[in-house]
Amino acid sequence: MIKHFILFTALFFSEQSLPAATSDSASVRKYHEILASWDNDVLMQTDYYYTQGVMAQTVLPVLERNPVNFLFFRMKRARNYFGLAVRQEIYTPINIEATWIVSNDRPYAGTLYVRSLKVSNNEDRRIKLTSQLDLGVLGPASVAGYCQRIIHEINGLLPPNGWSNQIRNKPYINYNVQLDKGLAERPGSMEVLYSVGARAGNIYDDLQIGVKFRTGMISSYFNGVTTQDMTLNSHRDILAYFYGGLNGKAVFYNSLLTGGMFSTDNPYVLKTSEISHFIFSGYAGIFLGYKGIGAKLEFFEQSPEFAGGLHHGWSTIGAVISF
Repeated sequence: MIKHFILFTALFFSEQSLPAATSDSASVRKYHEILASWDNDVLMQTDYYYTQGVMAQTVLPVLERNPVNFLFFRMKRARNYFGLAVRQEIYTPINIEATWIVSNDRPYAGTLYVRSLKVSNNEDRRIKLTSQLDLGVLGPASVAGYCQRIIHEINGLLPPNGWSNQIRNKPYINYNVQLDKGLAERPGSMEVLYSVGARAGNIYDDLQIGVKFRTGMISSYFNGVTTQDMTLNSHRDILAYFYGGLNGKAVFYNSLLTGGMFSTDNPYVLKTSEISHFIFSGYAGIFLGYKGIGAKLEFFEQSPEFAGGLHHGWSTIGAVISF
């Protein structure tokens, strides 16, 4: 079902969106980007559920040669960007001091994966198509527990004592696609868009739809990857804008909660019947940039992911350099 949704979405919006059978290197941008981001719930004064994530990402023309790119969708008359990212995520229950298993709470889980990505922009039609392949590990091999213990020790925080109960090792394989389409704009100062997306794999299976906006001193959303493409004549030296959005997600499968369809050796996981199959979220942030160097601060809030769970929020701090 999700694979059919991915194909339908790409075909509907791009007229010719198919898995790439031939090279589209003529449309690959001479664009370079380095991005670093840190998610944490410390500003929300919480320390549970999705409590930390770190990511480093680069976009380079040479990554057009990545052998997995044939899996990504191709969009007609698009500017194409290729990248790689490394990401770690940490998830815990509310009571991290307990060494025993606390029922009716989120399991301990950690992930570590490499992401290959392709971003295709058609600025004339105001479409951005993002394809991603994530490969890595869920479980102790992610060293999430070790990292959290070190961070808490350095900062004098409560020790997370329950990592021995985390979800056990399994491969992390997920394919993600998102399509953004412009709804309304005032060039240079305001944009409203909607997005549809899907994830399919052994970690997440879900569908998402949302709406987003940006207002201030902006460049086109369909110009670049994380920030604007400085190689285009339409770029501007100064960026300063507010942004935000609302999303709804239909969840079919989440192994960070249930441990996996065929997993039987996990100390504690939730039942599929206990997870929330519809999740709503919102976010808002600010971005400041000058001549390809930028930074953002973003706040995210989401409805409960399982029966008896709480609403949860976190913030993201990010920095990007593009040239």
